[in-house]
Amino acid sequence: MAVLFYCAWEARALLDAWRHSPLDAFGWAAFLIWIFPAAIVVWRRRPQKLEPLLLGAGLLLSFAGAIGSLHLLSYWGLAFAVAGFGRISVFSLIWLAGAIGWMPMFGWFNNGLSGVVVAASRCTIAALGTIAFFMNEPDPRQARVESALTNPNLPGKSDRGG
Repeated sequence: MAVLFYCAWEARALLDAWRHSPLDAFGWAAFLIWIFPAAIVVWRRRPQKLEPLLLGAGLLLSFAGAIGSLHLLSYWGLAFAVAGFGRISVFSLIWLAGAIGWMPMFGWFNNGLSGVVVAASRCTIAALGTIAFFMNEPDPRQARVESALTNPNLPGKSDRGG
C-alpha cells in the first residue's frame, strides 16, 4: 500500500490537469472507468500476494518522474502501482495500456480534436481496457461449480467411485 500511496502522491498533478485543461476535463471519468477492475479485485479477493514486478516498475517510474520533474512518468508509475494489485496476463497488460485514456498525454496527442471527441475517446479507451481485464477474470460461479465437481466429500460419492 505504501508504494501505491507514494505513486498517487507523485501523480497529484493529475487533479490540476483534470480541473484546468480543456482537453483533460474528462480524464477523471476515464480514470474511474479504468480503476474499476482494480477496486473490484481488492474488494472481492483482498489480494494477499501483490505483483512485485508491477509495483517495482511503478515505484521506479514515479521516482524517475519526481527526480526529472516529468509528470508523465509519475502517471505511468501510478498506473503500474495500481496494476500491481492484480496478476500479470495478456489481458491485464491490455488493461494497463488503457491507462493512457486518463493521462494528460492523451490530450496532448489529440489537441486538434474537439473536447467532446477527446472525452469520448478517453472513456472508450478506458472501457476497452476494463473489458479486457474482465475477460481474464474467472467467473466465481464457475469456480464454485468446478470445486463442487472435484470435491471428494460430496454426498453420494464413495471410495468405490459411486
